Amino acid sequence: MTLEDVVQPIVSALRRLDLGADRLTSAELERFARRDWLSGRDIRAPAAGRAAGLREDGAFLVRPAQGAEIPLRSGSVELAAVSHTR
Repeated sequence: MTLEDVVQPIVSALRRLDLGADRLTSAELERFARRDWLSGRDIRAPAAGRAAGLREDGAFLVRPAQGAEIPLRSGSVELAAVSHTR
């Protein structure tokens, strides 16, 4: 499986979103969670911590080692370490 195989379904789903809506539905969040390749992975940018999915307002959540989850609305994700197994 290539990265494109993983990313393409997510891109397609994003294109089908109702951009006029201000919140993701629970069904949308559930579908994204099933495809969330980053969930549980350690990242170092845009904030250090563990990827924790999406919030209903579309923010990407990062769970740092200490403190509350950090909601992010922009930035590029950098993995802390690349792992070929999960």
